[in-house]
Amino acid sequence: MQQFWIRIWIRGLLISPALLHAQLPPSFTEFATPTASSGPRYVAAGPDGALWFTELNANKIGRITTAGAFTEYPVPTASSQPWGITAGPDGALWFTEAAVNKIGRITTAGVVTEYPIPTASSQPLGITKGPDGALWFAENSANKIGRITSAGTFNEYPIPTVNGLPYGITAGPDGALWFAEGLGNKIGRITTVGVVTNEYTVPTSGSVPRGITAGPDGALWFTESSGNKIGRVTTAGVISEYPTPEASEPNDITSGPDGALWFTEPDNNEIGRMSTGGAFNQYVPPTGGQPIGIALGPDGALWFTEYNANKIGRLALTQPSAFFTGEQTLGNLFYLQFQDGNLFGYFGYLQGSAATPNAWLYHFDLGYEYVTGRDAGGDLYLYDLASGHWWYSSSSLFPYLYDFTLNAWIYYFPNSQSPGHYTSSPRYFSNLTTGQILTM
Repeated sequence: MQQFWIRIWIRGLLISPALLHAQLPPSFTEFATPTASSGPRYVAAGPDGALWFTELNANKIGRITTAGAFTEYPVPTASSQPWGITAGPDGALWFTEAAVNKIGRITTAGVVTEYPIPTASSQPLGITKGPDGALWFAENSANKIGRITSAGTFNEYPIPTVNGLPYGITAGPDGALWFAEGLGNKIGRITTVGVVTNEYTVPTSGSVPRGITAGPDGALWFTESSGNKIGRVTTAGVISEYPTPEASEPNDITSGPDGALWFTEPDNNEIGRMSTGGAFNQYVPPTGGQPIGIALGPDGALWFTEYNANKIGRLALTQPSAFFTGEQTLGNLFYLQFQDGNLFGYFGYLQGSAATPNAWLYHFDLGYEYVTGRDAGGDLYLYDLASGHWWYSSSSLFPYLYDFTLNAWIYYFPNSQSPGHYTSSPRYFSNLTTGQILTM
């Protein structure tokens, strides 16, 4: 036993806490658009369970099902350069026409309506659905934020910073709209009544913020194209910046199903992932196709455009196979109640799967555990990294454990204030031989 313990201990020293956030390599699928050299630009999930995208060069709006079946619809105005796209409040898709100064609307049946913007040559780019049920868009050349109702009524609001050149726009968690000012090097906030309440300067000079999205943490996250950083701004205006691993000119950004931010890196032909704690991963699609736009699909995958390759890409997150029978997947986390009814709790994998006889995992109450010796009867051995003790338990015994260091059965106390959890920081146990309550 001692020799085996030493081997596991050494392996344990090699496990970094950051590995809890490590990703198994995702799987990629790519679909070539029917029209050659169509130049797919931005993509959005539609209300019909499909993905909709703009085809800048082909002057079309494309639709792709999650199975990869395409439909394309021409934009009535020639050479309109369809750019941004979003799902509207009315069950249709709304898009910007950068070259002809219009906002377009397309139903899921493919019927297109176009609305001229009051300001000439405004160059609309990013567009999003607002919390007020209207569509909000960035007028890059006009230096304004525009609003259009689903009935086609416009309002336009100038940005205080001269030549701010707004690019991306998104609805924030505070009921306002947030936008990126590429030349102004600022992140702006505008209320639904059109008041620009704040413009927050990005610390890195000349960073050229572009894409912006609401994050899973209640903040706004944005790309810095020239700064090669991912930025975060709280609703109070506090900005943090995270340099990308490589100079890649990050462009579009969205929240993923795993609680992380996903973004496109056109210069490196990569898809980037960043945790809210600032840990990066980068993944290379099979075709080096200059990814531009990215969105979360209805199937839980990330969908992106490949502008130069003329393709729509799909990135599916890979989850480890079930190590325990009956475990439930909650994004990148897992929850287990044994078949006997005993609660194991919440945990995440560091290493291991159903195909391996052991696994490293992080239990959200116990901490880091090495699990081995599991069999069809539910028996398992755990090496507890915090205490250095080996434990034995089973699906019918947990939270009772036999502690080989104490030579005694111990009981791990549940957290009475948090159903589904056990005590932590500190962990409380009862030694069933001595009756002593102990922490470790």
